[in-house]
This record gives sequence, C-alpha cells and structure tokens, in this order.
Amino acid sequence: MDPQRIVSGSRWVALTTLATSAIGLVTTVLLPKFIRPEEYGLFALGILVMAVIQRLGNFGQNEFIIYKGREQSGALECAFTTFLLSNILFLVLQIVFADALASFFHNPRLGSLYRWMALGYLLSAFILVPSALLNRELEFKKKFWPEFLGVLAYTGVGLSLAISGAGVWALIAATWAMSVVHLVLMWVLSGWRPALGLNSKSLGEMFRYGMPLFLFGLVGYLFQNLDRLALGKFLEIKEVGYYTVAFQFALVLSTKANGIISTVAFPSYAQVQRDKDQVKGLYLKALYASSFAAGAIALATILLADPFIRWVYGSSWLPAVEPLQILALYGFIVLLISPAVMVFMALGQTRTVFYVGLLNLVLAVVFMPLALRFGIKGVALLMTATSLVGGLTAMGLAHRTLGLKIRRVLLPLGIFPVIAFLGLLVGLFVSHWVTPLSWALRSILPAGLGVVLYVGIVLGIDRDIRRILKQLLGGSWAVGEASLQEPLKAEGPREPPR
Repeated sequence: MDPQRIVSGSRWVALTTLATSAIGLVTTVLLPKFIRPEEYGLFALGILVMAVIQRLGNFGQNEFIIYKGREQSGALECAFTTFLLSNILFLVLQIVFADALASFFHNPRLGSLYRWMALGYLLSAFILVPSALLNRELEFKKKFWPEFLGVLAYTGVGLSLAISGAGVWALIAATWAMSVVHLVLMWVLSGWRPALGLNSKSLGEMFRYGMPLFLFGLVGYLFQNLDRLALGKFLEIKEVGYYTVAFQFALVLSTKANGIISTVAFPSYAQVQRDKDQVKGLYLKALYASSFAAGAIALATILLADPFIRWVYGSSWLPAVEPLQILALYGFIVLLISPAVMVFMALGQTRTVFYVGLLNLVLAVVFMPLALRFGIKGVALLMTATSLVGGLTAMGLAHRTLGLKIRRVLLPLGIFPVIAFLGLLVGLFVSHWVTPLSWALRSILPAGLGVVLYVGIVLGIDRDIRRILKQLLGGSWAVGEASLQEPLKAEGPREPPR
C-alpha cells in the first residue's frame, strides 16, 4: 500500500466533507424556517422506520466489498444480488404495511409517507457496489462530484419546495433528488455495471463475515434510534421534532469528522491487515486525530448551543438547547471510539463489534422507561451514558488485540478530555463577563476562547498531534507504529508521557 494514497485520500475525504457540510449546514438552517416542527417529526419517523427495516437486508455487503475488493471472483455480484433482492422485498412490505406502521405512531399521515418513501430502497441498492469499490481503492477524489452535486440537488429541490409550502414532502423529494444524482455519477466514475450472480463460495464467506455486522448494524441502529422510537410512541410529536433538531446539530460536526477518519481508516487497515505493526501505527494515528477533533467539536457545540438555537430558530425551539448540549458528549464518544471499531472490521473480528453494540442496546432498553420520566433531556442523557460504557469496552478490547500499553493512549483518552473540560469552564466563565458586548460577541467569544485554549494546550504538550498534522499538511505519511514513536528531529528527544 502506498502511504501517499492515505494522505491524498484523507485530503479528498476532508474536502468532500467540508464542501457538502457547508451546503448542508445552510440547508439545515434554512429548511426549519419553512417547515414546522411537526413536519420534521413526521419525516424523522419515516426515515427512522426505513432505516431499521433496511438493516434487515444488509449483511455487511458494503464492508465485505471493502474487505475483499475485486480479488475474489463473484464477490461483487453476490453482494449486489443479495442486497437488491432484500431491498425489493422491503419495498413491497413497506407499501403493504404502511397503514399499520402509521397506526403504531397514532398518526394517519404517515401511511402515505411510508408508501412514497419506500422507493428509496431501489435507489440505495444500485449505489452500494460502486461506492464501496471507490472506498476500497482509496479513490476518494472520484467520489467528490457525486457527493457534492448530490447535496446541491438536495438543497435546490428541498428549499424550493419548502418555500412553496410542500412541508414534509419537500424533504422526501430532496432525498430522492440527492440519491438519483449520486447514483448516476457513481456509475460513470466507478466503471461498474450491475451484474447478478450467486456464487456459493462468495456467498458463504460473505455471510460468515457479514452476519455479525448484520446483527451489529441491527442492534446499533435500534440503539441509535431507540430514543426517537420511544419519544414518538410515548410523547408528543413536537417533542420528537425538538429532539431531532438537537440530535442533528449535536452530532453534525462529530459525524462529519468521524466520516473522514473511518472512511480512510477502514480500507487502509484492510489493505495491511496481515501486518500488525502497520495496523497498530494507523490505529494510533486515527485515535489521536479523532480524540483531538472530538474535544474541540464537543466544546464548541456545548458553548454555542443556546445562542445558535435562539438566533437560527427562535424562542419556539428553545426546548432543544439542553438535549443538544448533552448529546454533544454523545458525539464526542462516537468519534473517539470509531478507530477501534474499524480495527475489528478490518481484522475480520466482526463478532466483537456485534457484542459491543448489543451491550449498548440492552442498557438503553433497560433504562429507557426511567429516562422517559425526564422527557427529552433524560433520553439524551441515557444515550450518552450507554454509549460511554460501550465505547470504553470497545477501546479496551481493541488495545488488547493490538497489544497496546496504557502509556500509548494516555493523552488521547485521559488528558485531552480534561483539557476540553478546562476550555469549557473558561468559556462559561467568560460568558458571564461579556454582557456589555454585542449579542454576536457574547455568543461567539466564549466558544472561541474555549476552543483556542484547548487547541493551544493540546498542540503544546502533544508531539504526536503536531506530527500527524505536519504529515497531513506536508504530504508524508509513515505507516508503522514506530513512525508515531520517533521524535521530530527539530524537536529533540521525546518527552515522557504526562
């Protein structure tokens, strides 16, 4: 594997993420100005049920393609055929049982929404293989235009229909437009064309590799959406809308950062899976980068939550502020544990991933009745706490698998969160002393000072982070674990861990 491809891939994934996020953020900010919270709640419940159903047809085909690539004859055809057949089945079932699903949530309007949204199953089936192939080959430059133009299509269709008063249908049509653009360009750039086939060898290997991922995806998605399922069932639909906006903005930056890291990390791990030293080195780089980013993102999200909601949505959306601040910690944990999950997937240890996901789901189900007593804040706190337990378990198992000592992860897992908390305290302190300033400065200054303090301290004490940033900006990327341990010549001997 050429190390420069990792650097180049990271840059293109980052560019794609930044470009699509910039447009997506504008869209996400503007759409609620023309769509009521109740309409957002309906769309959230529609997407929620579709995602849970679609997990039933996903046996890790995407991950299997990245894990195997083109090296095994019939693997691509097998993955595509199984995914297509399951999606056709779910399309039919969702259309037939749409009214029953609507009755479950006590909202008749959901019936017609579920029937039309079911068409999305077919589009996703034909995107699977070309997207996975480009990921496997680290061809992230080719993925830029499908992703970028797809978001533009979503923005154009969604905003135009929302302004005309289409309500929830604006969100549905925008999702279709994005998928169609994505699909057409992926086919053109990947060179892949649909081909059916079921090879017994590939089918058996895919199910052995993918079954734990299927179970993990199922329990993981149930865990990630259990909050909105419970809120939709037992609380008012408006509460679902508040929570959805809070969840969306609490995780928007951490999800994007996680996408950059995991999109590059998984295929990189997979290509060197037989060399433990290289896997360990790549994991440490990903862990340091994700921990550094997670602290800054969580800090900024907590400090900006209240002024952001007030300015963008107005006082009617203020119930979303406290859940947003709590869920910022959930985003921190998700970003922190992602490199560990990618290690298990790249090494073929997919059962471990499933067991961790199952632990999260069991804890969430057991304590959900208690959390609902405290409304959306209680649910947000429960999701954060359970993800912390599962995250610590996953990282502990990953470190044991790779033979990592505690000193190698002391900074990203111990010191970085402490520094982020210090930055939060500084931001809160400053916010009480800037009342004479303009509203804009009162909103931005505390968060800016807190993040600057955090970044400055981390870069000052941690040479590994400085080294990683230099490698990404300078274009050199050593892969092995030793590359993370060797000091930069200009800095002299490495300081002992603190």
